[in-house]
Amino acid sequence: MKVKELVTILNVSVDELLELLENVDVDITDGVETEVEKEVEKKLAKLYGVPYPFKAAKPKVEPKKVAPKQEEAKPKAEPKKEAPKQEEAKPKQ
Repeated sequence: MKVKELVTILNVSVDELLELLENVDVDITDGVETEVEKEVEKKLAKLYGVPYPFKAAKPKVEPKKVAPKQEEAKPKAEPKKEAPKQEEAKPKQ
């Protein structure tokens, strides 16, 4: 696993991680592209209290929101009711 991936998993700065790797004789000439051995990954996980093996950091995909199914309004056969006729108000004279 590369240093840049470990930085995101362990939540540490790049400089801090590179310094630790340099102390355990890991060649860090490639910087964040440096490959780290599995044994060193396990020790780093233990040091930072992160469960090992690491779960791959996958981008979070929001589940597609499905609109609730709306039933089409079916016209029901109802007898038509006649609206009562309203008498127009006569103006007072």
